[in-house]
Amino acid sequence: MAAYLTCTAAQAPQNHGFVSLNQLLESRASSHPHLDVAAFPELTDGTWKVTGFTYSSLFLASNAAAHCYIRTSSLSARTDSSQRIVALLAPSGADLLVTLFAALRLGYAVLLLAPQNTPEAIAHLCRTTSATHLICHPSLRSRPIADIQIIELVPRDIWKNSDPIVPLFLTPDEEMDMPALVMHTSGSTGMPKPVYHPHRIWTQAIPCIPGEPAFTTTPLFHGGSADLLRAMNALSTLYLFSSTHPITVSNILGAMSATTSRITAFLSVPYILKMLAEDPRGLQMLQRMELVSTGGAPLPEALGDEMVRRGVRLVSRLGSSECGFLMSSHREYETDREWSWLRDDSAPSPTPLRFEPAGEDDEFELVVPREWTTRVVANREDGSFATGDLYVPHRSIPHAWQYRGRTDDIVVLTNGKKVSAQPLESALRASPHIAEAIVFGASRASLGVLVLPSTTSPTAGPGMILSCVAQLNQTTPPYAHILPALVVVLPLSHGASLPRTSKGSLVRPRALVQYAEAIDGAYRRFEEGGGGEEAGDVRGYVRRVVMEAVRQKQAVVVGDDEDLFELGVDSLQAMAIRNALQKTVGAGRVLGSTVVYDFPSVNK
Repeated sequence: MAAYLTCTAAQAPQNHGFVSLNQLLESRASSHPHLDVAAFPELTDGTWKVTGFTYSSLFLASNAAAHCYIRTSSLSARTDSSQRIVALLAPSGADLLVTLFAALRLGYAVLLLAPQNTPEAIAHLCRTTSATHLICHPSLRSRPIADIQIIELVPRDIWKNSDPIVPLFLTPDEEMDMPALVMHTSGSTGMPKPVYHPHRIWTQAIPCIPGEPAFTTTPLFHGGSADLLRAMNALSTLYLFSSTHPITVSNILGAMSATTSRITAFLSVPYILKMLAEDPRGLQMLQRMELVSTGGAPLPEALGDEMVRRGVRLVSRLGSSECGFLMSSHREYETDREWSWLRDDSAPSPTPLRFEPAGEDDEFELVVPREWTTRVVANREDGSFATGDLYVPHRSIPHAWQYRGRTDDIVVLTNGKKVSAQPLESALRASPHIAEAIVFGASRASLGVLVLPSTTSPTAGPGMILSCVAQLNQTTPPYAHILPALVVVLPLSHGASLPRTSKGSLVRPRALVQYAEAIDGAYRRFEEGGGGEEAGDVRGYVRRVVMEAVRQKQAVVVGDDEDLFELGVDSLQAMAIRNALQKTVGAGRVLGSTVVYDFPSVNK
């Protein structure tokens, strides 16, 4: 089993001696040149083929790319010990990996940018980190990014060049505390914030526990980089799904069928696991795995329980950009079915994770101590990091904790996106037609809102409230949109029964519990569709549905044969299209959750 994937910093044996990523790759290329380290299944002319790297080929390809940047005067090799950062904007794939290690070889730290960021967010991150250049994939060059020099990725045919090894200006010990990767938060409370990761936390704090190959759907610009670097330290192989392909059951299984190794672990996020578990082919694949990991967002309890009941060896993993890998629910899978209870393996150590009482109902906030080897951000005077995550202890399993929510108002969707409810609620309350607004959506695919109309507005009916929500959606990113079907208008008489503090402030957690049945009903109706709407001109109706989903993200005209995902349709928009079409076909026929991915154009 791939034990290196569940080993936390508290358990990691410090026995391999690596302290920098350049040292790690060059040493592995010398000691294990022919061992596979990373591979990317890619769909070419209808056939899945693997672009793979051994330690040696990755080292030589990245060295050749580094030389190309030097020859073209795009980037320069390090000549001093100053901090240098270059931004990298590319789909998750082989090109990103080679470019990452080429930039590291030249002495740059790499700001990994998620392509889903807006141009404004990308520009903000580049300014905040003082990035000197933005290396951009050709498919993303159309984005207007201001105030930074943009250079393109090195073509793949350059990877085969036999160039002299680019010398390193700094020794590993001099490099270990300098930034290697710059990740970023999701920007749930505004613009995304950079998080600086020094070389040592991806080498010194990572175990060398060789294991079986694993497959991940998580992109390199998110958690995929963490698992890849764990694999590199552990002399193991990681297969990575390329983000240039739509995430469908058929594509995932096709990509896995092209691998040349026996895959024993599957790593993903809740919404993809849900899609796989609902398809017999996907479920059979998950059942064959020795380990199926979920992370990035809470997996709905009922779904996880059903997966475990059906024989899936499900493990939940907890980590963050600020603190690295913290806990998992790794256990004896045949006898222990408590997949959602994270095990604190740091408890016996002198500086364990701390769980501090917070609020009611036996809830505790997780605090990461200053001494935690992968912690890179502190928000307390003693150097610790208070995560804001609330947990409850298991009644009988020692040091086992279950996630219950946040100390703040962050809503974590099933795709891992984090949305601050407070700004959305404040914006809606600012309307004279709305007295109270309570955003919901934790562990769901999309946001909804409970709305109490104002008693002083004669026009505060459902139509006016939906208009207020539509105006709000025009100012927020697509993943933070509130869908009209998930707007629940409360009767005016409920105003007196909303839970409030002594100062009159709304108590959101209690309100969400109080209206749990109404919220569940809204999602159920949304997912099943109302049924019976007359489509008339089928193609015209589908075109209107698609345009409605796309128009708030970008002003484009969608051709009937255009690929929706090439236009930038994301998972939330795909779900909105599917549910709108479901209302037309009615309850007698259920459209698959991946219908838009499987037929990604109006004509299809």
